[in-house]
Amino acid sequence: MNPQDKIDFHDVGQLTRQLTELTITPPRFSIEISPEEAYNGLLASITAEIAHRRHTLALDESTRRHLHEAALWIIDPKGKPGLLLMGTCGNGKTTLMRAIARLISFVSEKVLGYSQRLKPHLTTAKEVARLIAAEATRAEYNAVTAESLLFIDDMGAEPAEVISYGMVYNPLVDLIDVRYNRNLPTIITTNLTSKEIADKYGIRTLDRLRELMHVIPFTNPSYRQ
Repeated sequence: MNPQDKIDFHDVGQLTRQLTELTITPPRFSIEISPEEAYNGLLASITAEIAHRRHTLALDESTRRHLHEAALWIIDPKGKPGLLLMGTCGNGKTTLMRAIARLISFVSEKVLGYSQRLKPHLTTAKEVARLIAAEATRAEYNAVTAESLLFIDDMGAEPAEVISYGMVYNPLVDLIDVRYNRNLPTIITTNLTSKEIADKYGIRTLDRLRELMHVIPFTNPSYRQ
């Protein structure tokens, strides 16, 4: 060992900085705009998303709160890398998720250009389970788990276990483990409660979701009435 590279175990602060520099952690995804700009951008994006379905946005207090929380998450470079939209059916979780993806793609293309824009990958929990069920699509499943910005709709609608050629797979559990270990930004919607997540996937997965994701609860009634 070179004398200049001697480790000083008495200087904990310096040793911490040296060890931290060795840790390869991707920077937390964020958009560099103000809270007001992020809120207005999400409002425009969700309005466009709903118009695409030939509906009109109901801008009630619940929707404003959801937009506000999501806007703060989008611009926070030090926040949790994931976002979990939890609530019962029909109260706007999927619409907000798609609005977030639309805004990220639009803003990043305007700022970074088409070739460098952030490309959200949208899928469903059922599709994730389908990919791992067949050996022919296993590589595609692995690619999805490693996406730089992943959106998963309706966690809980898929089977917790998938058996393929005698092997038992846990598609969402395995995916969450990969995203957790790599600190990758992940946005998930679910109709499940925390207890139901623990019952279906195990307390370990629930614990990892809590560490990985900022939770936005959707307690408002369904808009599909």
